Amino acid sequence: MSSPRIAYLLRHAEKPADPNDSGLSSQGFRRALALRGLFTQGGRFLVPQFLIAAKRSKHSNRCVQTLDPLSWSLGLDIDHGFDSDEYKALAKRLLSGKKYAGATILVCWHHENLPALAKALGVKSKDLPWKEWPDDMYDRIWVLDFGQPGVVSVTSEAQGVVV
Repeated sequence: MSSPRIAYLLRHAEKPADPNDSGLSSQGFRRALALRGLFTQGGRFLVPQFLIAAKRSKHSNRCVQTLDPLSWSLGLDIDHGFDSDEYKALAKRLLSGKKYAGATILVCWHHENLPALAKALGVKSKDLPWKEWPDDMYDRIWVLDFGQPGVVSVTSEAQGVVV
């Protein structure tokens, strides 16, 4: 089985107070813009070769919107073909797709399913930074490292951006 080298998992940026608004808040747009400084040449993290976001739903397009500025900066399309609850299918594709072997991938997803996505990618439950992604946490990135055969290590990193 092939696997990526690194997969970054992050939650979409901040949402507005209006529950009927499917977009980002102004703070969320600032976070989305700030991500460019983290994932482009000279940033704290490796430059991703693939950008993946949960598919737009009637309630949210925040995952795609969070990655849009980075997508434009890197000239990469965003793969947004999976619904948020299709994390197992996404994990299967990332772990078996030849094009992802050895690659660096950035995945922006809905927080309710991020721990389950990490587990589907091979992180053991006991190694998760937390079992449920907190509702009010937007500034973390889980770094999944597939460097050792059969082992997926995970660390939780602060984005460290001011929004």
